[in-house]
Amino acid sequence: GGTVYTLSDTTNELFQATTKEFGGRYEYTHHSDDSVFVLNFRMKNSARFNWRKNKTNTAVFKLNTAPVWDINVEAGATKLDFDLTKFKIRKLEIDGGAAAFHVKLGEPLEATRLNVETGASEVTIAIPENAACSIETDTGLSSKKFDGFNKTGDNKYETAGFRKADKKIYIHMSGGISDFKVNRY
Repeated sequence: GGTVYTLSDTTNELFQATTKEFGGRYEYTHHSDDSVFVLNFRMKNSARFNWRKNKTNTAVFKLNTAPVWDINVEAGATKLDFDLTKFKIRKLEIDGGAAAFHVKLGEPLEATRLNVETGASEVTIAIPENAACSIETDTGLSSKKFDGFNKTGDNKYETAGFRKADKKIYIHMSGGISDFKVNRY
C-alpha cells in the first residue's frame, strides 16, 4: 500500500528492485520449486500513507528477458506502471483496492492471460495493434472502454480474427466501481 511500482527495464540478473521507503519496509524472498523459481517481494509491515511529492514509497523493478513470467500483484492504495513489452508474460494477476494500474503488454505467447480484480480503481491495459485478444468482464458499476473490440456476447469482447489466431491474449476484468480501459498501440 501507499507505493508507486514501476517495471519497464531489463537486467542480466533474474530480478532486481530498487526501493525508496518513507513508511514501511520491503522484504524480498525466493525459493526454487522444481524447475520454477519463485520470487516474493512484499511490504513487511504497514506503511504510513504519504502521497506528498518526494515522500512516496517507490519500488522500481527490472526483470530478465529470458524466462517466461507469471506475475501476481496484490496491492492496496497503489500506483502501478508496468511496461511488459520486453518480457514473455504467460500470466499476470492483479488484485487491488483503490489504485491506478497501467499495464502495457507485448506480443502474446501462445496464450497470455491477464486477470484483474479491483475495488475502486483505474485500470488501463495496452495491447499490440495486431494482437488477438478476448475480454470478459464482471464489472458491476464500473465503466469500460475497449477500443478496437467487437462485442460478442454479454460482457464479452474480441478483436477481429481472434478465433483463428495462433497466439492470443485473454483478459478477465472484475471490479466494483472501477474504470476499465483496453486500448491498442
